[in-house]
Amino acid sequence: MHYVVKYMLIAMYAVTLGTTMRYYLNLLQEHNWDRREYFHTLFRENLRWLPLIFMVVPAAALTMGYRTLGKAMMFLYLLAITLWFDFGKNWNAEREDTKKRQGLFLLWGILWVLLVLVCLALPKSKIHIMNLICSVAFFMQPFGAPLLAAISRPAEHSIGRKYIRKSGDLLKRRKGLQIIVISGTSDQEEMARLLEVLLAGKFRCKVTTGMIHTALEAARAIRSLDDPRLEILICPMEADSKEELEAIAETLHPEIVIRTSMDYGTLLEELDPFGEYGIRLINGDDEALLAGIGRKNTRTYGLSENCDIRGSIISVGSEGTRFSVSDSGQRETEFLTILLGERRIRLLTGDVFAARVLGMSDREIRYRIASILPMLHHMQLVAIPNAMLIDDSANTDPNLAEEALRTLEHFEGEKVLLTSGFTCLGAIQEASNHRVGELAAEICSRIILMGEEVPYGIRTGILDAGFRPEMLYEAKDQKEAAAWIGSWPQEEQRVLLAERLEMISPESSEANGHSGR
Repeated sequence: MHYVVKYMLIAMYAVTLGTTMRYYLNLLQEHNWDRREYFHTLFRENLRWLPLIFMVVPAAALTMGYRTLGKAMMFLYLLAITLWFDFGKNWNAEREDTKKRQGLFLLWGILWVLLVLVCLALPKSKIHIMNLICSVAFFMQPFGAPLLAAISRPAEHSIGRKYIRKSGDLLKRRKGLQIIVISGTSDQEEMARLLEVLLAGKFRCKVTTGMIHTALEAARAIRSLDDPRLEILICPMEADSKEELEAIAETLHPEIVIRTSMDYGTLLEELDPFGEYGIRLINGDDEALLAGIGRKNTRTYGLSENCDIRGSIISVGSEGTRFSVSDSGQRETEFLTILLGERRIRLLTGDVFAARVLGMSDREIRYRIASILPMLHHMQLVAIPNAMLIDDSANTDPNLAEEALRTLEHFEGEKVLLTSGFTCLGAIQEASNHRVGELAAEICSRIILMGEEVPYGIRTGILDAGFRPEMLYEAKDQKEAAAWIGSWPQEEQRVLLAERLEMISPESSEANGHSGR
């Protein structure tokens, strides 16, 4: 019995060590293998590592000859630690078990086997040294994950370079495949999705799965292409450094490069690694991007008058947004889309230019734009009795709420906001709600605050802006809000913006379709 409990304790030690290392490798991966962010999280949240201090206690039990009952208690203690890190207090969300993490875990296992062999080679008279070595190694678990990543980095870089080079050679052999890179820090994925819908009318095209951050991810995207007839690959990208941008550019050799916003480390034109590749199109409405890169060898898109490819909103109504796109003041063409908001029209303006460059006619583009549908509960036009509803109830970003309110200005008739306010924003919650309230007071003639716990900031923002108190309504739920709306005089035109709440049923929205924000 004594030996059974002893070996059970040893096995439990191995399980506990594996669980904790898996936890710390997962945490490091959550921070994109950034050691500084990883340690910052550990020091900020002590419960992520404090339980490991007490692992010296069962280590002593194992090496100093505690009786069977003591070892059984240590077994239960190790089981509790395992549950703490694997189920009870595993704050970091489980991510895909990547090959990198699997390799580091295997390397960690090999190092532990070597450590155990060293300890077994020690004479029995040196058992206290063995205890000390094991105890220190246990406590060093949080430091083991970044240490393993540092040890493996040279080999990883060497293998990665070979993989990237082979992927580049593979890309060169794929004749007829054109690559479009959409780079920046915001809107890349939405712009890529819209462009895919446009180009699908004439080409076999695909958007890479997920955002590209490194050259290795770009190489994997190339290796994952399983359709030999694919004509266009669209790559939304957000790189963390100038070096990664350069490596991605050398790997992909894109025909068209669209820049939606400023990347890290590319504030100056000479640092822009895409300067020598294909056609460059940058967001002319982003002053920081325009000042950093300049206009040399680039075209600009946006809604500003100084943009080369300029979009202009003509009207907004029950059919959606009617807008025009002109190329350097010429070739002005009108389009109609169900999408709302200046940001989406800006993205479509850049996509229209890219589609024209690739050979699509304005007639083909017009048809494809008309087929784009909004995402469920995100700036979605819904017909309701005696009014028109803009359902933005799933939005949780106060900045996008301000954009939605400005969209109301394009509509005719009475403008009404129905909102529950914005929560879970931490220190900026009150200021953000106050700002939304001020803008709502400026644009809307009636406002309904719905819910029992509406943030204080939005109410004060509305009233501080001089909004008439009698036009500010409060409702506990959707039924009471509908009663308020029904009691108002029937206007010829009335537009309701439902912001940050569950306003309508999913069934009524799905009848109108959706495909992405």
